[in-house]
Amino acid sequence: MLWLLVVAVAVGQCAGKDLVQTLVSDPQESTLVSLVTKAGLAPALSTGTHTVFAPNDAAFAKLSQATLDSLDAHPDDLANILKYHVVTGSVMSADLRNEETVTTLNGQKLRVNIYSHNHAVTVEGKKVIETDRTADNGVIHVVEDVIMPPSGDIVDIVAGDSRFSTLLTAVQKVGLADALKGDPLTVFAPTNDAFSHLSGTELQRLLDHPEYLKEVLTYHVIDHTL
Repeated sequence: MLWLLVVAVAVGQCAGKDLVQTLVSDPQESTLVSLVTKAGLAPALSTGTHTVFAPNDAAFAKLSQATLDSLDAHPDDLANILKYHVVTGSVMSADLRNEETVTTLNGQKLRVNIYSHNHAVTVEGKKVIETDRTADNGVIHVVEDVIMPPSGDIVDIVAGDSRFSTLLTAVQKVGLADALKGDPLTVFAPTNDAFSHLSGTELQRLLDHPEYLKEVLTYHVIDHTL
């Protein structure tokens, strides 16, 4: 009888909490709670049904101070990033499918990958380290990194990183830019340093033979995400 009473008390402590209250009760989610409050998202997460991919305090600690300061100074950007972690509806881990995309509150999509060999689940490449923490109005899955919304396609990302200037030139030379803006892809992108390991003869051969260069570049691309 005493055992039943203890169980009943424990269940009572877990019941009756919305998503925000559930996050507040977790000491490892204090940063997320603070940012949700600052961005004015607490009311939205307290009503309706949602799934939250929740970065823990350790995840936020990985961000640079410059990034944190920028988010603090730009509440709209902060809200956009936080909304990118929230999906309408209650999505349990058993509901997730490999290569599935789900639409977030900021209108952008999250890609889910499931790896059968080690049972790992990732969202936009960020590992889910705890699943199915339920609240009265949804479910929380804890992720080990903050998920930043994409700011462009693959070509935009390559163009915005000086380490890939040689790759960008090669892609543009053979007309692959449009192909890299399409369906979900994975690119194993050689840096400028990687190209520098080619001999002068090898590099010149690539530049002199566009079809061969295109073949080499497409060998670095697969037609799905990893």
